[in-house]
Amino acid sequence: MAYKRLIEHRLPLAEISTESAREKSIRHGHISTLHIWWARRPLAASRAAVFATLVPDTDENYELVKKIVPWEAVKDGNNEDILEARRRVLEANGGVPPKVLDPFGGGGAIPLEALRLGCEVYSLDLNPVAHIIQKATLEFPQKYGQPNSRPVPDYIREKDRQVQAEAQGKVSTKNKGKATRQVGFDFSSSEGLWEQDYKKNPLATDVRYWGEWVLEKARAELAEFYPPDEDGKVPVAYLWARTVACTNPACRAEVPMVKQQWLAQKPGRKSAYKLISNPETRNIEAEVVGVSKDEKWPSTGTVEDGNATCPVCGTTITVKDVRQQAAAKTWGQKLLVAITTDSSRSGKIYRKSIQSDAETFAHAQKNLEDYLIKDPLAVPNEPMQGWRREIRPPIYGITSWREIFNDRQLLSISTFINFSKQAEEKVSVSQSKEYSIAIATYLGIIVDRLADRCSMLCRWDNGTKYETIINTFSRQAIPMVWDYAEVNPLNTSSGGWEGAVEWVERVIVSTSKSSTSPAKSIRGSATRLPFDDGEIDAIITDPPYYDAISYAELSDFFYVWMKRSIGHNYPEHFRTPLTLRRKRLFRTQQGTMTIF
Repeated sequence: MAYKRLIEHRLPLAEISTESAREKSIRHGHISTLHIWWARRPLAASRAAVFATLVPDTDENYELVKKIVPWEAVKDGNNEDILEARRRVLEANGGVPPKVLDPFGGGGAIPLEALRLGCEVYSLDLNPVAHIIQKATLEFPQKYGQPNSRPVPDYIREKDRQVQAEAQGKVSTKNKGKATRQVGFDFSSSEGLWEQDYKKNPLATDVRYWGEWVLEKARAELAEFYPPDEDGKVPVAYLWARTVACTNPACRAEVPMVKQQWLAQKPGRKSAYKLISNPETRNIEAEVVGVSKDEKWPSTGTVEDGNATCPVCGTTITVKDVRQQAAAKTWGQKLLVAITTDSSRSGKIYRKSIQSDAETFAHAQKNLEDYLIKDPLAVPNEPMQGWRREIRPPIYGITSWREIFNDRQLLSISTFINFSKQAEEKVSVSQSKEYSIAIATYLGIIVDRLADRCSMLCRWDNGTKYETIINTFSRQAIPMVWDYAEVNPLNTSSGGWEGAVEWVERVIVSTSKSSTSPAKSIRGSATRLPFDDGEIDAIITDPPYYDAISYAELSDFFYVWMKRSIGHNYPEHFRTPLTLRRKRLFRTQQGTMTIF
């Protein structure tokens, strides 16, 4: 490869930048929706960089970059422009697929695009969480997600029989000739929809099947902890606030630490809650109210910059006092508002917390105690270590990862993990061990997606567009959150298990179309590359920028749950209490290296 490469001379940066920015609004099927990873590179920029590194500087290649960077070029599989780019990469390398290495693979963007362009790809990362993400992005879909690559198992055909029986009475005879997913069965075909989907992509269909199986089993055990209201409304989430004791000796009220009091701010639909205090009992409760169009509403609550104000007596509880109470474990939490849905109407419904809500939560706490007697290691007691400004809870006395989840959340996540393991056992009865591990890995990723939306660091999005759960990692940090949203993981509208299964399935379908040749994902340090000099044709990477992002510390959030859900399948990667902390120094070997 003695010729001058396109990336050494010129790139259509305007087009690449436009398409990279556009990716932020592309969700379904994009690898960013598989699992949280920080500072992901845009696929458009990664695709352009890989292609431009491997081909000569010609006008034709320059123009082709403009055609391959839009999402439409890969949305439904590799289009003709991608196939042409793949042909040119192969031609530039003497007809042999070039060997490409990303020693800082992270979320897998660069390796995925190298696969798409026909390269023999190696992806390396020291972090176990990143390594698992890479296997689920770069290996399993390409290996197990190809059409007609596996025989249809009996449980898929049995699923179709069940769906057909349920669908029989839902459509009229004259409509049975029309295929419809509204009833879940295609009356015009001898094959059910599940069998049809399995032949198109067995991996994605299996993940959906076993994801639904896990949800069904978990719902049977957890439904009593998320009961519907007497009028049938189903809980979506609960809004909580941490509480601190007022430091005025004459008051000592338990003060909810509320950042703001909006529930919904959509045009024509504005709701909030007021904190109503009783001077005699010093009790503070929430009251849900509607907000008229012209009515002003305070954007602040009882806490600002860590200082809380008592609604009863007006005393300021300083951030120092808040931290002291938190460190002494004397602060508490209070359930303020329940968020529900009604099948007869659209939108969320808000009501104040009632006594039965507290009783249900106490019931969940008792069940968690019983659960931990049987399995004391089911919840993550590993230490949480504060790190600069990115990880704030330890400042407030939170010393273990379990402390950023309430007891009902811990019970729910542990229950989903338990049934995910049972699902893996059932898969292994009729499928190979390697394939059952792949299915289990995706179920573990779904658990992680659930945990990201099922912690005491989640918030309620009350903005003008959505009314939904804001996940733990809405930014690249673990902040301290005073008032939080606890999602019902069984719900179908926001942040539940069902939605997580759907997101993961779509990524599997998308990445399966990238290539039929899997990459080789390797866990290891970039300081000791497992290759001989000259073995790799090109090193294309986006390295970590010193300590701009605390990858290891942030990833512990997922590591402690992965260890419990899939660690038994990857014992060599989950043998330590937390992820390894090691400085990364990058030394190049012979070959081409592109850093961007």
